[in-house]
Amino acid sequence: MKRMISLILLTLLSIIILVGCNAINQNTTSADDRIMFNGNPLADGIYFAMEDDYGNSGWKYTVTIEIKDGKMTSVDWNAAHKQGGKDKKTSSIDGEYGMVAYGNAISEWHEQALAVEQFVLEKQSIDAIVLLENGKTDAISGATITVSVFVELANAAFEQGPVGSGLYQDGAFFAQASEASSSGWVDQVSLTVINGRIVSAYWTATHADYEKDKRTLSEEGEYLMSSAGAVLEWHEQAENVEEFLISQQSTSLIQMSEDGKTDVISGATMVVEPFVKLVENVLIMR
Repeated sequence: MKRMISLILLTLLSIIILVGCNAINQNTTSADDRIMFNGNPLADGIYFAMEDDYGNSGWKYTVTIEIKDGKMTSVDWNAAHKQGGKDKKTSSIDGEYGMVAYGNAISEWHEQALAVEQFVLEKQSIDAIVLLENGKTDAISGATITVSVFVELANAAFEQGPVGSGLYQDGAFFAQASEASSSGWVDQVSLTVINGRIVSAYWTATHADYEKDKRTLSEEGEYLMSSAGAVLEWHEQAENVEEFLISQQSTSLIQMSEDGKTDVISGATMVVEPFVKLVENVLIMR
């Protein structure tokens, strides 16, 4: 009887050990199975990279990749416009980008971007995208757009390491001053946030006496700050302010004097207080 009980207990113990081992094998990804970069397994986390500048079309591309248990679980290829507003994927989904109507494309941009994302998830590899000389690829069915920027940004994100998500809610944000300044200008700020990060910022202003906005007038030489002794024109200074915000991801470092100016941003001698206030009023924390 004792021997029978011992055999039963031994059998149960063997089953428990076997089940436990199977659970460990199912939930643990070995080093050989993890996605690799430059010969090393990538750590779990969210990887993100964006272009330094806007292209000729006005778009700045971004790539966000999440790795969990050693595998790519999500891939997002997107872009922000230099004038802020909706990200490229949202603009395409809403029918405002129009690659089919205006570019005779086989499908809209967001659909082609999705094909690239799904291909990478299926292959678990960026290197599976074999690039042609023109930056396109024959490897991905349904993707005739240039994909070299996606590959470059994905590799840059992996090179940098996991950075997580930013502070803010994703989306397009717009703010306008409630009243005109003493000179009659009504300031406006447009922001684009992707993966919680400010990717695009655009500052301009409107005036009751002008059909064109302040940014356009400055770019076309019709609003000259240089004639008053400024080193840079208004739009050039605005660009420096925007780039500072994007690099710092916060207005907290923009310390202002009583006149609303700052010594923190190189190349910006104009009043920046309207920009700072609008940004602070419109951004939504996660």
